[in-house]
Amino acid sequence: MLVAIVSCASGPPPSRPGPDAAAVEAKADFGEEWFVSRANTLGLTVEAAKARDRAISRTGPPAGGFWDDQLALQSASLWRLVCNECHPGRRGIGSALAIPPPPPSWGEGQGRFFGRSRTYGEIYDAIARGVSHPHGAVSMPAFENKLTHEQIWGLIRFLEHASAPAAE
Repeated sequence: MLVAIVSCASGPPPSRPGPDAAAVEAKADFGEEWFVSRANTLGLTVEAAKARDRAISRTGPPAGGFWDDQLALQSASLWRLVCNECHPGRRGIGSALAIPPPPPSWGEGQGRFFGRSRTYGEIYDAIARGVSHPHGAVSMPAFENKLTHEQIWGLIRFLEHASAPAAE
């Protein structure tokens, strides 16, 4: 089990409906720990949380209750733990908590990622399957056996907002 505690240096997040942000720990959960934590948040059994995740695919995020404070904190923590070493930038817990829930059609079609339009499926595949250079050298490892489907979609939601131009 790998758990990382992440601190928030950007000040208190804005309040919004949902769980009290202070009650949701800012840590990255992997495997069974994520399912236990997610089941508790959603009021499900661990087996129901696993079944919910199995129903999620690369074609779209889970329906209903997808983006909440727990997933926002998880996404920011995952980013800092597994992505930030190679993809540094202005991404933090405070900014993750400010990301609004996606509209119902989010995840279909294309989004803007670091100034480029890409399909959500492309981004999902890059995270899940990794990215290789044409000559076979891996430039980004695959995370499909380390992260759940929901965690990958959470990273996509976080990444889309984190890569948007800073407000002037």
